[in-house]
Order: sequence, then C-alpha cells, then structure tokens
Amino acid sequence: MWILPTRSRPDNCKRFLNAYLETNASTPVYVRLDECDPSLKELISLSWPDNFQIAIGPREGVRKAMNELFINYPNLKWYGFLADDVVPRTRGWDTMLVEKAGNKNISYPNDLGKPKKQFLPTIPCVGGDLVRSIGWFGFPATHHFYTDTIWRYIGDHLNNIYRLENVIVEHMHFGRGKSNIDEIYQQSQAKMKSDSESYHKWINESGPQVIKDLKSKGL
Repeated sequence: MWILPTRSRPDNCKRFLNAYLETNASTPVYVRLDECDPSLKELISLSWPDNFQIAIGPREGVRKAMNELFINYPNLKWYGFLADDVVPRTRGWDTMLVEKAGNKNISYPNDLGKPKKQFLPTIPCVGGDLVRSIGWFGFPATHHFYTDTIWRYIGDHLNNIYRLENVIVEHMHFGRGKSNIDEIYQQSQAKMKSDSESYHKWINESGPQVIKDLKSKGL
C-alpha cells in the first residue's frame, strides 16, 4: 500500500488523481490528512477512488505518516511512498514498481529530477519483509528529509535497490523549477539542517550495525 501524506494542496491531489486514473494504476493508497488543515473539507470531498483509504489525525509530518501506515498494516507485502507533488506518467507504473520490489527489495521510478539526484529514491517502494526486518518504513532519526536517502543507503549496502528508468513518476518540486515554493515547502525546508545532522549521526553510529543485522536475517 502507498502512503500519500498531504496538506493544503487540493489542486495537487486532483492532479495526482487524474494521473493515477489515466495511467491505469490499481494499487491501494492510504491518504493521510491533518485534522488542523484549513483545506481539510475540500480534501475530503475530492473524488477519491474506492481503493483509497482516508485517514485523519494530528499533524505529525512525513516520517510519522509513513510509520503510521506500517503500524496500522504491519503485514503488507510492500510499502510505498507518494508525495503530493508527484505526477505518474507511465501506464501501470505502480504494479511495475511493486513487482520489482517483491518482498525484500527496493524499487523506485525515474522522477525526471536533476542529474545529481537521479539515483535518489524519492518515491521508494519497499518489500514488506525488508520493512519488517528493519522495524520501520519512515526513517526514525529524521522528521521530513532523508526518508528516501536512507533507503538508498540500505539498498546500496544490501545490493537490492533498483531504479526503473522507463517508469516515469515526475516530481513537480519547486527545487526543479516545476512549481512555486508554497508555505508547506517553506515549513519543510526549515527542518533540513536538523534532519541532515540526525541522518549523518545515525549513519556513523548505527548504520553499519543495522546493515549487519539485516544481512544476518538473509536480506
């Protein structure tokens, strides 16, 4: 199941829904809304497909939303992340990512990003056995950033990460000149420094042991 956290971006969600339907996507999505969102009523009223589950709770950020999905559904075959500023372009993009992830691997699409970030899994799909073995889907050391970078680190060390070059899920991020920097982006950017420090601290202090543990489990 995919987790789609969103706040105050109903137009982005409409754009995503149109693309989801146009690309014949069929996999389920867990949509996480904030109970304090001024756009909550408008978001709830969108034409969500039957296989989309709407969950409303306190504002807690991307990482907690990812782990909320895992806590609520601990036995899924796979877990995937979707940002509300992505637009799928390739027909059947979701099933191709799911099939490549399997139970133990990590897959991600071509998000048409900048060359230096093209191998960052901004939209990761992770096998359920791997998520259960590590104990989380959303990287617990950070709040917003590096929740994708950590899967790059894990995948590189386990040799089980795959980029599907011909599967396009475009990331319409302001940093790529594809959208304006709104209040949500600004609030997220404020967390970058602390998240960076926490990420590198975890990599240095915990990363090698986590990889060793995962390998001992046959991953």
